[in-house]
Amino acid sequence: PLPAPATPAAGPDPQVERAVARVFSELLKTPVDVTTPFFRLGASSLTVVLAHRALRAELDEGLTVVDMFGRPTVRELATFITARREASGNTAPATPTPEEGPPPAAEAEPASRRAAARRAARARAAELAG
Repeated sequence: PLPAPATPAAGPDPQVERAVARVFSELLKTPVDVTTPFFRLGASSLTVVLAHRALRAELDEGLTVVDMFGRPTVRELATFITARREASGNTAPATPTPEEGPPPAAEAEPASRRAAARRAARARAAELAG
C-alpha cells in the first residue's frame, strides 16, 4: 500500500519540490512549472526514466517509475515523496539544491519553447542511450 499525505491539503516539502523541479529542469534544459504534467513540459518516457534514476539516488530509493507516471507533475510527485519520507520516519531534509540552478517557472512555457524543449530532450535522450 502506498502512503497518503497526512491531510488532503498537505503539500510537499519545499526542498523536495525544488529537488524534483531541478532534476527535470536539468534534463529538459529549461525551467519547469511545478503544476504542468511532465509530458506537456517536453519530457519523454526516457526523460522520466532518467529522472527516476536521479530521484531514487537523491530522495527516495524506493521510488518506482510507476509512482512517477501516476503522479505526472513536479508538485504531485514531490507531495508523494514527502508523504513516503514522513511515513518511513525519514525526516532528514532533502539534499539542498544549488542556488544557481534554474528556479521553477511561474507560468507554463509558450508552445514554441515546449516544442524546442521536447526536441532538446529527445536529442539528449538519444545521446545518453547511444
